[in-house]
Amino acid sequence: MNQENYKDNKNTILILVFLLQVLFMAYRFVPTLQDINLWDEAIYINAGRDLLNGTLTPFEWNPFVSIFFAVTYLPFKSSPFWMMQSSSLGRLLMFGLMWLGCILIAKRMKKQTHPLVMAGILFSITLLTDILNNPTDALFAAMSGLAFWMLISFYESREEKHLGWTSFFLGLAALSRNDGLILFVIFAVISLFFLRMSPRKIQHLLYTVLPFLGFVLGYFLIYGMATGNYVPGTKERSYIAFEQGQAELYQENDSCLQSFSRCAILEARRLYGTPQENDYSVLNAVRRNPSAMMNRVVHSLKILPEMVYSAYGKRTAYLLFILAAAGIFELTRKRQFLILGTLLIWTSYLGIYFLTFFREGYLQTPFFVVIALAAVGVSSLVDVVTAGKKEFWVWTAILVFLSAVGMVKPLNYLYFNTLVLLAIFWVGRLLSVNDMQGLKPVLFLIFFAGGVVVRGSYNPPQLQTWGRIPEEQAVVLMQESLPQDSLVAAGAPGAVYAARMKYFELGDLGGSVNSTEELHAQLSALGVQAIYVDSFLSSRNRHIYEFVDAGIGDEFEQIFSGRDGSIQVLRVKP
Repeated sequence: MNQENYKDNKNTILILVFLLQVLFMAYRFVPTLQDINLWDEAIYINAGRDLLNGTLTPFEWNPFVSIFFAVTYLPFKSSPFWMMQSSSLGRLLMFGLMWLGCILIAKRMKKQTHPLVMAGILFSITLLTDILNNPTDALFAAMSGLAFWMLISFYESREEKHLGWTSFFLGLAALSRNDGLILFVIFAVISLFFLRMSPRKIQHLLYTVLPFLGFVLGYFLIYGMATGNYVPGTKERSYIAFEQGQAELYQENDSCLQSFSRCAILEARRLYGTPQENDYSVLNAVRRNPSAMMNRVVHSLKILPEMVYSAYGKRTAYLLFILAAAGIFELTRKRQFLILGTLLIWTSYLGIYFLTFFREGYLQTPFFVVIALAAVGVSSLVDVVTAGKKEFWVWTAILVFLSAVGMVKPLNYLYFNTLVLLAIFWVGRLLSVNDMQGLKPVLFLIFFAGGVVVRGSYNPPQLQTWGRIPEEQAVVLMQESLPQDSLVAAGAPGAVYAARMKYFELGDLGGSVNSTEELHAQLSALGVQAIYVDSFLSSRNRHIYEFVDAGIGDEFEQIFSGRDGSIQVLRVKP
């Protein structure tokens, strides 16, 4: 087979693997309203609709995500199910961008691994669909991955244009999440390291800085000229996240009658002072009460291992990190410190979350680093099996030990993962003893089969029919019964935005309402025309829901009820 045919076949296989994964995960790409994150995902999808209606997104609230969803909204702007459809198209595009970034990284790391190995790992994990629940995480991860691809392309070519493309994608990353600002600093430090070796130092600096500044400062100027507000809100946004982080330690009690998240914020203000007192500075707040902050950091360190384990898939995390460890060892053994150091330092922006809070989506954003290291690990372990040297016995001992640890603890998925890997090792060993021809491709296929076994079963491909579940029926009814942009109160904004209404958070009234009559009077004064009831209201805002429920028939007219009353639309009577 000539080189050209080989490339064509390889690319065909990559496309087929991608399409097959999309087919098997189709249910994640065609969500119902139940499947959508009714907070972050719904807010960002609606921001795309708002953008087309003339409302710009402030920089600190990730404007590239709004632009992205403005594009996905366009084909469905006349549909009553536009939110689910926009989410569906957006999820597919973000999944494709993340998948593409990983393959392009593998193509640049061809001395360490192979794109088909990367594709096999991607096929064997669910992380790329799990991260889609929060579009800022997925879009930031995609842009960060593409930036990393361009950076290692620069390592290989030393062409400044690759620095420019790295800066370009980091600009989009910064407009997707504020973390992109930190990631750009990391990139700038790496770029400055190479500056002394560059024969065109001015070009080198311009390619490093200009594309990023073009996006970030360009958007600041556009937003400022359109709104008159030239003040960056990143400090205020960071402080909001800092206060929200208190929820990790907050113990619910009856003294606070508002929602859990609101009560946690009030607890943060008791401990650290108000935002105004601290001038919206997290560092000022920490200086007020360093011991309370230390408690949060210690708590984060305690829950971080379990959170990482969950973020990378409970069935696959152990195997993924064992392979990544093998990859780190292989790059260290071959003294490829530049690529290894860049992979590891690319994750350092996660440290900022010790000041706010960690969640699984944040930990998933540098996923391509873990997968790239795992791909290197698979390639190195295939060499270990075929060579049959002492490394084979060392790895056998390690896997036996880890299996024993998993059984004793018990950590079911640890010993399940290590036993599968041990079986792969010994099947490969037996084949190599028999001098089997073409052993390496067979071993890669065996590794792939092991990954699929560890991942578990796939769901049959299925497409949703929108409008069948009560949540979507309630959305359609609101669209038909209320004027567009009516103010609707709820416990979460998703369904309200899906109905093209304006959202009022009922939880904000919690402590100021002591009767159904007071609730009705306040809602009427605010111009609220309806209340949407779901579990976010009935379970997470119980104090306020009791007054809502007591007022049905007198103050509030029920115009929709589904799933035994768990989903309702109530019209606020005059």
